[in-house]
Amino acid sequence: MCILFVFRLLLIHTEACLAQGSFFEEAHRQLARNIDAGKFQYNLALYAGWNQASPFQQLSCHQQGLLWHKIGVTYYHLDEEQKAIEAFTKTLDRWKHCPGTSNGDKANSIYNIGISHQYLNNAYMAGIYLDSAMIMFESDAGYPRDQLAMKYFGVANFYNDGFDIYKAEKNYQVAL
Repeated sequence: MCILFVFRLLLIHTEACLAQGSFFEEAHRQLARNIDAGKFQYNLALYAGWNQASPFQQLSCHQQGLLWHKIGVTYYHLDEEQKAIEAFTKTLDRWKHCPGTSNGDKANSIYNIGISHQYLNNAYMAGIYLDSAMIMFESDAGYPRDQLAMKYFGVANFYNDGFDIYKAEKNYQVAL
């Protein structure tokens, strides 16, 4: 009962904040702040409050996708990888024909689907998504090179743990 009370207070506070400023900016900021603070359950309460709300429905496809991506990250941190995959898939659905969404943004969600499959012990699907994400990261000229190197390093570790030494070495070399 106490938890429900806290969530209700959080929703009331959120509604007041969102009424004062941009819905997207405030929702995105709150989701990111809760992730950074490890308050993942708060994001689920926020999501429950705004997913069907009119302001959310009026956002651009890019903005909706960014919020869905944060919900996917939230589920991932809660060790609910299947729900994370569903949220990242909704992100990609929003961005499928969405102008203004970079390949780097899309690749980030695809990469996270791959990592979620890895933790679900579905190495085959993880590899497909991770390889696909790396191709998309490479096609985004604006994606930061240092972050790209870290993604390659992560994929290399995945293949190294999965005993595909050839792919691991290839990705380590690209990371360097």
